[in-house]
Amino acid sequence: MSTPWRAPTAASAALAAALGTGAWWAWCAWRRQRRQDGPWFLRGVTILDDLSPSGYREVDVLLGLDGRIDLVCASARRPPGAQVIDGSRKLLLPGFVNAHTHSSQMLGRGLVSPLPLDLWILQMLAVTGAAMEKFDSRAQAAYVAALFCGVECLMSGCTALQDHCFVLSFAEAEAACKAYKDLGLRVFFAPMLNDDKVLYENYVPRSGDAAARNARGERGGLGPEGSWRTEVGASDEAKCRASLALWEECAQKLHDPENGVNIVIGPVSLYSCSAKLLKGATELRKKYQLNGHTHVLESRGQKLEAARRFGANGGSAVSFLESTGFLEVPGTSTSLAHCCWLEEWEMQIIAQHHAAVVHNPVSNLRLGSGVCHVRRNLCNDVTVSLGVDGAMSSDGLAALGQGIQGQASPLPERCEAFGGDFYRQSLADFVPFLDLSVWDAQRAKNHCRVQGEACFVVQIQDGQIYILDEKTGFQSRNRLTMQMLQRVAAKFGPLPDAEFVVDTSDGYSHVEGPIFVIAKFPSSPGGILYPDFSSYAWPESECPSEAVGSHVWARAAARISSRASGWQEKSEQLFWRGAATSSYRKQVVPDIAALPFANVSVMTWVVGSAGQRQVVSSGDNSCVPIDEWCQHKYLANLPGHTMALALKYRLLCGSVVVSSPLMYHEWYYSQLKDQEHFVSVDFTWSSAADVLAALRGNPGLAEGIGARAREWAESHLTEDGFDCYWLQLIRLAQQHFPAPQLSSASLPIEAVALGHGHHALEGPLEVPQRQRMDVITVIPARAKDVELMDYARSTWLGVQLPGFTHRHFFIMAAADPDIGMLGHEEDLLLVDCPHGYRQLMQKMVMAYRLLLDRFEVKFFIRADVDSVLPLEFLLPLLPRAANGQAVVPLPASNCGDLGRWRMPSIGHLQCQIECAMDRQCHYFQVDSAGDCTTFTTCTPMKSRSAAVFKYALRASGDLELTENHDRPFILGTILHGNKVLINDSYNPQWNNLEYSQDLGLSVYPPYPEASGYAMSADIAAFLASVGMASLAQLQWKAWAIEDTALGTILAGLSFDLLQMPTEDMTEAIKLACLLSTLSSVDYRQWLTAKEALKLASEGGYAAMGMQGAGKIEVGCVADVTLWDLTAMSLLPRGDPASLLVLGRPQQGPGQAGSALHSSFVRGRRVVSGGLPLTCNLRRLRETLWRHSEPRATGAAAMDPLARPSAEMQRAAEVEYRGAVGLDGSEGPRQLSSHLALRTIWDYAGACLPSRA
Repeated sequence: MSTPWRAPTAASAALAAALGTGAWWAWCAWRRQRRQDGPWFLRGVTILDDLSPSGYREVDVLLGLDGRIDLVCASARRPPGAQVIDGSRKLLLPGFVNAHTHSSQMLGRGLVSPLPLDLWILQMLAVTGAAMEKFDSRAQAAYVAALFCGVECLMSGCTALQDHCFVLSFAEAEAACKAYKDLGLRVFFAPMLNDDKVLYENYVPRSGDAAARNARGERGGLGPEGSWRTEVGASDEAKCRASLALWEECAQKLHDPENGVNIVIGPVSLYSCSAKLLKGATELRKKYQLNGHTHVLESRGQKLEAARRFGANGGSAVSFLESTGFLEVPGTSTSLAHCCWLEEWEMQIIAQHHAAVVHNPVSNLRLGSGVCHVRRNLCNDVTVSLGVDGAMSSDGLAALGQGIQGQASPLPERCEAFGGDFYRQSLADFVPFLDLSVWDAQRAKNHCRVQGEACFVVQIQDGQIYILDEKTGFQSRNRLTMQMLQRVAAKFGPLPDAEFVVDTSDGYSHVEGPIFVIAKFPSSPGGILYPDFSSYAWPESECPSEAVGSHVWARAAARISSRASGWQEKSEQLFWRGAATSSYRKQVVPDIAALPFANVSVMTWVVGSAGQRQVVSSGDNSCVPIDEWCQHKYLANLPGHTMALALKYRLLCGSVVVSSPLMYHEWYYSQLKDQEHFVSVDFTWSSAADVLAALRGNPGLAEGIGARAREWAESHLTEDGFDCYWLQLIRLAQQHFPAPQLSSASLPIEAVALGHGHHALEGPLEVPQRQRMDVITVIPARAKDVELMDYARSTWLGVQLPGFTHRHFFIMAAADPDIGMLGHEEDLLLVDCPHGYRQLMQKMVMAYRLLLDRFEVKFFIRADVDSVLPLEFLLPLLPRAANGQAVVPLPASNCGDLGRWRMPSIGHLQCQIECAMDRQCHYFQVDSAGDCTTFTTCTPMKSRSAAVFKYALRASGDLELTENHDRPFILGTILHGNKVLINDSYNPQWNNLEYSQDLGLSVYPPYPEASGYAMSADIAAFLASVGMASLAQLQWKAWAIEDTALGTILAGLSFDLLQMPTEDMTEAIKLACLLSTLSSVDYRQWLTAKEALKLASEGGYAAMGMQGAGKIEVGCVADVTLWDLTAMSLLPRGDPASLLVLGRPQQGPGQAGSALHSSFVRGRRVVSGGLPLTCNLRRLRETLWRHSEPRATGAAAMDPLARPSAEMQRAAEVEYRGAVGLDGSEGPRQLSSHLALRTIWDYAGACLPSRA
């Protein structure tokens, strides 16, 4: 059914005819380009209304092309040309302003130890420098950091931010401003500059009794020769001039309010800037009419220092700032960050000068700085806004911790007894897979089905364990692992519903997926470690002299404990027996055997027909039962193919385990400590002689290591330990993995254990009957492309050929904001994925899944909404390609000398492509040197030897197709190696290099007559098997594999880092609301949710000097956000403002909690479906991953050149503790009357009338 605003098909066709083909496509491209610019008509949105009984009302809103709100009223008519968004069930709010942040800290978040601000800042500087050094230049680092900061602000509802950015050059400032401009985000950019000679030295407060301490001879301070400072640190005249010059250059070259870039003069603080610098900054503000921004009274230390430093101003930082003229410059706005330690009369000074306070609740809590008294400021007519502050003072780690620690119920008491550290590895392993999507889980199952050599899928439902897709693998590992699962179920009752993949091979050096593995490199981005089969039994390791079943773990452990000798009874030998399962063992064992007192040799063994290990060597190389290993004081531990499963046995002996580096980790390795549970040597064992000599020379040390190892192993490596760890893994899988999906191939674990692998479940699941279809054409589209869809329907999509069943579908994202304006045409296929071009791959893969479920289809044709495909020519070629008759090898060895042209050494693939591009080429040949010749006709000759092929796609007449000869193929592509093949068809879009962002495939043979490509259904099924989270976030790398008949595809995926947001404005709003409860016992003084939203929007714009902004009113700037009231976090229906503020609206795009729908800045849409439209998130994440590395917090994360010396850090801490009275001294008295030192209940005061 057509909608009123849709152009009729006839009109579209008439316009195309009038304009001509080229102009028609140009016109369509222009329409697409302007789509995000508006004007936007938001129909039926909900807005806040204090005068309405419900507090809300529904209106229509028009965002004009001039960047302002042009219309707010009920039941308005859509203006001509306006794009429509259905606002029903959506809340329209003014955009939030992050009024104080530091983008330069984005690259080092999470790397500074918990410290008070005055000490934290010394570490922050060095960490930031080290993080920026990972980039090619500081300017590049500044751009990436600003982009990162801006993206996170956008995704939490911000439309503007104030970046108090630490820069050293104009190039850095220019790069950061460019990032915000690229994002379309309104920025107030304040280069954060200072002129203290020793950077931030004055941030450390001086002690009030410094002179007395010096007189007593106390040392350890920051002054000369360890004295305590009595004077303010000096300023640097040259630095002052340079800072003023940089501010002025930014003002002259970057200030561009019309395009969203506003330069702000931003001194660091009153402690690292001289009065001269502040006065010079004031003059620049007057000259260029620029806003000002700085830090004021953030910490208790700053309040103390102000009392000593600004004595001429009554000890007030605010009065001193007032004296410099910086507090108020007519025609501009001044904002002051933090203001946690203001006296009430200082608030009145701020109000008199029309300045604003920026409350930063997250960082104030992180650094223990104090709390800004919002209500008291408001009572004194101070404008209050909100900020998130820098990423290194609001690291944003809480959501991650809550996500992984949450459990439906505690573990059984016998499992809790092991303590939290016992399960630490399991929590870390699940971090990359929190809330795993169905499609990523399917990708792991595909690994087992297609690639796994020793794996199976575990499905637990209603207490019954099922096994799916078992690949037997090596030895009896699968069977023993399943028996462990049965033991866990018997011990702990019915297990929770869960589904996961278990791999029983030796392990992986690199694993990415959510697969349970025995061992992995610690740096692997994926893989979940589990107690392996040998924790149940290890029959293959039994010696021929041992009884069958002697290596069941419980028996082996009991026998080792009962026969383990006392330390004095053990021999001095270094003992090891094992098989040569790795080249490493073969290389290193002879060197170890040559060590003094070494009893080391390799056994020769084979695996018998029944799967048991059979030792065929004798004498010194014979098999030694495990319990006899314990007769020796020193046991060597050498990894096999990956790890050494026998390490757990060695730890039980009470001997010293001397181990090669533990490159591969098992599930319990993170709990083992070098020199406490084992002793490590270098990889080649060259240090072993010295290590063993030291141990033998200190027998008490050696005996202690062996005893601690045995004590730990006996208390942790038990049946209960193994089973409890498995239970923890299953619970985590239930919590974060999709629910199990049983199929007819799922087998009860009991049936598998009995060897009945061919039996299916009783009553197989019904599979819906699929409709048969020869060809389906899939066309990704947007609701806005309605004219193009109508044109395609009326022209080339209407072609039907005898003998072919053919359908087409336009693939639409359900998150498309304009989807409600479409009718109910049968050729529209909606898929549940984010909207936008960058989600194209994700959208198409979901479409293939849905279509393959509904249709039994042979071929897919992938076209674009502005394609014009000659289907009458293309369709007959598909069976030919499937029969391997697209490129046909001929028996001829040469086509003669009448070639069209020759090209040396280009190889088969390029030769085939060149033939495809030449319409007169029907044959080509490639000799052994890779020389290529193409021909129109082929006259077979045998004078030279070459491989000759017929390019049969141009052959006339029908071919006799062989039954059941279906080959996987992709036929026709626009690009090869990201280069345009040809430009002589209907579609000028062939010149559009953005096609490389589609599938990124380079396949052959190219089909230049089409603007899309065709493929067999099995290729579509391959694409459909890839996980959704991967497609949303990861980069495709695909390439063609040469085949004499046709091309096939291999695809690789590379993961990148997912991070929790730190620039989350919704979190700052929530904390501002909650922290107000600490400022007064009078609950009438607490902030309401709507008041907190007003601080974040109207307050933020007012602080930036944009009076009248931050409102949904005609004439206000069109910086607005649209929130989905049907999001899980805003349900059930009630007070959406309260849920938005006090709930958790930002749980990630596409997740149940995500509520942000769209954001508009200056009337232009910059966010859709919760994701920014102006940034390639995959590339940003890849860039951040490449330019960072795992680092510990503190000194390890710092730039060595900028790192404060250990002596300086100690001295700073000594003076700080003395200044604030933490060293046992009498402490400061200057704050005895300050509000922040009174109890919070004493601070209650009425300044507003009572509220009902």
